[in-house]
Amino acid sequence: MQVEPFLIEPQRARDRARVIELLQQAQLPDDDLQSSHSLVDFLVMREARQVVGAVGLQNAGGAGLLRSLVVMSSLHRQGRGAALVAAAERLAVGRGIDDMYLMTTTVPGFFALLDYLRVDRASAPPALQQTEQFTTLCPASAVCMHKRLRGSR
Repeated sequence: MQVEPFLIEPQRARDRARVIELLQQAQLPDDDLQSSHSLVDFLVMREARQVVGAVGLQNAGGAGLLRSLVVMSSLHRQGRGAALVAAAERLAVGRGIDDMYLMTTTVPGFFALLDYLRVDRASAPPALQQTEQFTTLCPASAVCMHKRLRGSR
């Protein structure tokens, strides 16, 4: 199988509608992203100048919240999701974020392959627990996961 080359870069204003469309197609929450005042920074994956994937990074009190990872379904299982996560982790480290958290209802196994560990939801930093992702968008059944990006505790 040949994989087309792709580019990962910060989302541009004109990409917003496409990112929302991808999230809706994947049935991922987007309610808090509809506002232009969203606190989530997105990286997008472009292939042939088309947005084919995205991932969000939200800073909550110095901890990172990885969210809204999406890749077009026709491009699954080709390493694109892992590439987006790695790019978000690099962005987080560049912003001084040492710990990344996420919530997932569907793919904890995927994130486990990327060294994310299941943690009790209550162990997440208070600022993360106050995000809309934690309080309303993700059900109580969502798996909370954590990865230490650098440094020691």
